[in-house]
Amino acid sequence: MTRPLQIFSAALLCALVVIAACRRVSEDPPPELTDAQRCSLYSSEADAALAAGAPEAACSLLVEAALLADSGSRLRGGLVARADSLARPPAPMLAVLLLEGPPDSSTALRALFLGGAFVAGEVTAGLQRGQWPLPEYVALLAADSLVSAGRYAAALDLLRGVPDTLPKAADSRRRLLLAASHLNAGSADTAGALLARALDEDEDELASAILNARALWLRRRGVRGWRDDLVRSFRLWPAGDMHAEAFRLMLPDLLEDSSLASSVADPFYSGGLWNELYQMARLAENPPAHLYYLAARTRDRLGFYGQAEGMLERYLETWPDGEDAPLALIYLGLDRARMGETDAGLACFDLFESRHPGNRRMGNLPWYRGSVLADAERWEESIPHFRRTLQRYPDNVTADDAHLYLCLALMETERFGEAVEELERFTRRWNRSVYLDAARYWLGRLRLETGLPGGREELEGLVSDSPHSLPASYARRLMGLPAWRPEHTDEPLEDWMSRNGLEPAGPPPAALRGRALVDAGLRSWGVAEMRRAEDVLGSPAPLGPFYLAGGIWERMPSAAWRMWSLADDGTRPLELWKLRYPEAWPHIVVPVCRRWGFDPLLAWAIMKQESAFQPACYSTAGARGLIQMIPSTSEYVARENGWGNYSPDRLYRPEVSLEYGISYLSGVAADLGHLHFTLAGYNGGPHNAARWGAGKVSPAMFFSRITFNETKRYTEIVAHNYDVYRAIYPHRSLEMACCPDWSRAF
Repeated sequence: MTRPLQIFSAALLCALVVIAACRRVSEDPPPELTDAQRCSLYSSEADAALAAGAPEAACSLLVEAALLADSGSRLRGGLVARADSLARPPAPMLAVLLLEGPPDSSTALRALFLGGAFVAGEVTAGLQRGQWPLPEYVALLAADSLVSAGRYAAALDLLRGVPDTLPKAADSRRRLLLAASHLNAGSADTAGALLARALDEDEDELASAILNARALWLRRRGVRGWRDDLVRSFRLWPAGDMHAEAFRLMLPDLLEDSSLASSVADPFYSGGLWNELYQMARLAENPPAHLYYLAARTRDRLGFYGQAEGMLERYLETWPDGEDAPLALIYLGLDRARMGETDAGLACFDLFESRHPGNRRMGNLPWYRGSVLADAERWEESIPHFRRTLQRYPDNVTADDAHLYLCLALMETERFGEAVEELERFTRRWNRSVYLDAARYWLGRLRLETGLPGGREELEGLVSDSPHSLPASYARRLMGLPAWRPEHTDEPLEDWMSRNGLEPAGPPPAALRGRALVDAGLRSWGVAEMRRAEDVLGSPAPLGPFYLAGGIWERMPSAAWRMWSLADDGTRPLELWKLRYPEAWPHIVVPVCRRWGFDPLLAWAIMKQESAFQPACYSTAGARGLIQMIPSTSEYVARENGWGNYSPDRLYRPEVSLEYGISYLSGVAADLGHLHFTLAGYNGGPHNAARWGAGKVSPAMFFSRITFNETKRYTEIVAHNYDVYRAIYPHRSLEMACCPDWSRAF
């Protein structure tokens, strides 16, 4: 069965199970059945739904079963607990059932998380009776649910009892809820004071969210100034999780008002709202010049070279003296070359040289010429341009790129003696270059293959000096040495810590509060409390066993890193490796990977580098979430899969980030094949992986040709992470027999 057919069949089976389960819930069982029999029937159907990969249907069935069991019985409690383990909000009936249970540290929080305003009244009554632990968080979450339901006065009553001493993540939410509640209760001045404080304290994310709330409030009342607030919100936090609706509301004005559009151009570009920028440039009758240039750049960064070429041509025709004209000419040349029009691209560089002789990019020009010729496999022609960079611009940022590519060009044209000499010069001159390990690999390999002395010694030195590098892995393979594997013992982590002078700590109160919040589904607030506990202890390291036992993935790598140097590689326990390389969000990662035929071990290896398991992570390029998806790429994924509920604001949710990211990664892997090609294609773009030779050259040559420093480091680090994950979680690879075997030689 082909892979697309496998995926379709699995999806169809899940859909049929969900439909059948939902139909079963909506239809009454035969009237002759007793409540106990109905309860048992629903429970059995829940087991079947769960086995078929339909947890939401299973949760609904378990709730139906629990409602048929006796209140307060062990059976009812067990069914509620099982349903809770599968639940996602909204689940109001389950929330009501949870409140029947004992008032432990997370009961009210979990009920509010699942039921929101539906149970807020009952929870608030419990607060007044002093029934709930962690009352400040219960009040905060109840107020949050009331604000969402438009019950602002009731929310303010609760917020007045929430202290301002909570960790930043929770306190920022408190201040945003206060601002929104005061606005809608008619106290705009108080909301303005909260905004002013956030701005004074450089809390850009909070200020952006308050501005967004105020803008929408002003707009509902027909008051001027709402557009200005939205623009300020965009500019303060370009990667904010509330901009999608704001853009939709502002689009007509952005298309008509050139100055307004200009004010958001750079924030949209840096915040990853590339499709929005492109939409503005395409639809506006008179788009601003800089916005239009940035929109063109989003096209070439996404690999849509034809679109980029047309837009850059129009830019140069319309604004020949525009501030971005020199760069537009350079990128037009690069885009044409990447479309296979190498000579047309070179002509653009010639035009740049004649029109802009004093431009700061002049020193890059020989590299641009040489690199597009190399991409076109015109290696002989590229050599003079690489030499020109080294002779005329030895301190240019492209000098080490040009030097390594000169070595590759000499190899490709079979001038092996000259290549060895240049590689020797490279290793002496560029001892901090990202290309150094690749240069040492090729120097050792060429010496071996041409009979020159010192080849094996060079490769052995590379393996010793950079054991985790990809060139070192290529060297091991070349010399017939075993691949690197992490060494570990079976000693319990706490015993190892004590033996090495670091006593595990009993969790401080803040850590216990954090654990209760995490159990309730409020991970960001819980992790913030755990950071407070780390401040008390002076380090996250003593809490390592606590984090490992509780699945606190966001803090596990930090705790492991702090204790990593207590002993050498050979005596570290397996639990310490698992602390540093956790199986984060397994209840999401494993099913998603199974749906898309992707190795969960590789998903975790990628997540570790992309976000260090922080769901709210975002980059300067606008990538968001656990797996750092660019919004424009995720929108493409949504269209390809027919997902109609797309919004870039949802990428901070783990289940959304992972579904979108892994579905996209599976496509990149299917297209590019080899592990190293796939990783470079994910970070640098499949279009760039293609020009570096993916599928046409060996992994060693491909890695050497990667010209983006970030992508080179990323590919190497994630490949190392993957080696670790495969070694310490071997059972996961056995579970995923449908995944490609990326460990094989190419």
